[in-house]
Amino acid sequence: AGPQDRDDRRTGTSFLSGGTSGAKVTLNGDVIIGGTAAFFSPNTGDKWTINGDLSTTGGGTLVMNNVADTIEVNGNVSFGGGD
Repeated sequence: AGPQDRDDRRTGTSFLSGGTSGAKVTLNGDVIIGGTAAFFSPNTGDKWTINGDLSTTGGGTLVMNNVADTIEVNGNVSFGGGD
């Protein structure tokens, strides 16, 4: 596994970063974005790969601010979160 590969479980507030713009980051497992003010927003030009499911619940949102941002999900995607 490379230095930017992630395989962990997080609750509460978490900040994950590829380190630099245009980084490639892999998350192995399901990603749930849930709770008041919870959000997932890739850094400019990052490519995130999720080897699992992605879902938003409660107030959770997915924020894509840049046309170069990429999230590839190798599983199911469910949007049930915030606006």
